[in-house]
Formats: sequence, C-alpha cells, structure tokens
Amino acid sequence: MAKNVITEASSKINQFSEINENFVKKLTLKGVTEKTIYVYTRNIAQISLFFNENPLCLKEKQLNDYLYHLKTTRTGETAFKHAIYSLRSLFELSGKKALKTKLPSIPQKERLPIVLSSNECKKLILTPKKMRDRFLIAFMYSAGLRINEVSRLKIQDIDIERMQIHVVQGKGNKDRYVPLSKYIAQSFDKYLTLYKPNEFLFNSCNGKNFSIRGIQRIFREALKLSEIKKNATSHTLRHSYATHLLENGTDLLTIQNVLGHKNIAATMVYLHVSKPLPSTFKNPLDIIFNKH
Repeated sequence: MAKNVITEASSKINQFSEINENFVKKLTLKGVTEKTIYVYTRNIAQISLFFNENPLCLKEKQLNDYLYHLKTTRTGETAFKHAIYSLRSLFELSGKKALKTKLPSIPQKERLPIVLSSNECKKLILTPKKMRDRFLIAFMYSAGLRINEVSRLKIQDIDIERMQIHVVQGKGNKDRYVPLSKYIAQSFDKYLTLYKPNEFLFNSCNGKNFSIRGIQRIFREALKLSEIKKNATSHTLRHSYATHLLENGTDLLTIQNVLGHKNIAATMVYLHVSKPLPSTFKNPLDIIFNKH
C-alpha cells in the first residue's frame, strides 16, 4: 500500500516536472525573459502542488477557489496577478484557450509616475561622494534607461564620436539608439581612467556587470543624503527624463523612440505630469488677482 502511494506521488512529481519543462521551452522560444520565466514556472509549480494535479486538467471552480485563496490569504494583488499571468501563458501555449478565457480580468489601476524637478535631479546627481556613483546617476537620468539596460551596458555601446548610446536588446528584445549627453561625454574618459572598467561600463569588483540591486542601493543612498522627500526609485529618473524632454519641447514620437516604448499610449502618460507652458496656461485664480 505504502509502495503504491510513493509510486503514485513520484509519478505526479515527474509529470509536474515535465509540464514545467515544456512550459520553459515554449516561453524561451517565445522570447520571454529569464526573470519572467522564473516567476511563471514558480507559480505553475505552486498551483500543481496546491492541487496535487496537472494544472491543465483543473476545472473552472478549482481555478476560482485557488485565486480566491491567493487574494484573501497571501500577499494580495501581487500574488493574484502573477498567478493569472502565469496561467494565461500556460493555457495559451498549451492550446487551452477555453481555460484562458475563464480566468478573471485584472483591472488596471491608472497611477501617474512620480517625477523629480530639474533641480532635484541635479541635487541627486551631485550628492554622492564617489565619482562613480555621481556618474551612474547622471548617466541614468541623461538617457532615460531602464535599470536592467544600465546594468548590461558595455563600454563598446558608447559612441562618443556620434554622441549615441546603443541599447542592445532592451525590453521586447529590441535594439535602439539614445542620444548621449554632452555632460556624460565630457566625463567619460575621466570615469574610465579612474575606475578602469573592462567590458561593462558599470562593473563590480569581480569584473562582472553591476547588479540591479547594487544600482538601486546607490540610488537609495543618494536619495536619502539629498533629503528629497518624494517616494522616488531609480525608475523615477526615467520618468523625469521623459517629462523634462516634453517640457523642453521634444515631440512625443521622438520621446517614444528614445524610451523604446512599443505603444505611444505608454509615452502619452507624460502629458499628464509635465508642466504646462506658461505661454499657453494661465491659472484663473492668478488672472483674477493679476499674478502674472
């Protein structure tokens, strides 16, 4: 009896492993990032263990019960959303589109990004004691790069002569070129001479690329020392860059291309956070009291 139970359990574990292995292969062929693959497969493994059953054979009631369990007993919205995204991908790639349609939709919350002023960006850049940290923060702001793009950036990607940064395989596995700041170009040789990076522009002491966590730590320390009270993250530099471009007269299509947005709707959010031009906007209260 015990032997039969062990054999059955072993068979199910192998079955779950096979499902995850096939899932990984399909996600990889689709071009999904390693981080997303990790999140999706971990979620599918958790669902398999929760029911002790092949997730592709689950009924609608079981799915709803599990998602209800996540939303009410675990980490709330994040776990709930990740489970739905993981199941959607699994069902779609496994030809189970009928199951995919039975998953609940996730209402999108429209939140405007936090943006730093030009003076706050300058203060943030000048705050760190190390030249490397000042250069890193200035570089991120000057190019509007995502943190993982900064982490993977190589010295050969910086073209001083053409004043361009080559972003290789950014989000969506797309290459793009970003204009290089004159301030960065003037500091470039000094940075290379002082820190002697080998391959990656920002590298750790072991010669590998600087980790995302390391970049976030440098930003948090600079934010704390600068005494800026906004709830900013390293990604706030990207939002600030795009907003300041718009305020300085750059058109939306150019900003979309520089940021690497697939859809211009993602770029249009900066219309809601940019300051209106004084020549086109007059506050009615200031007009009443003649405050020009």
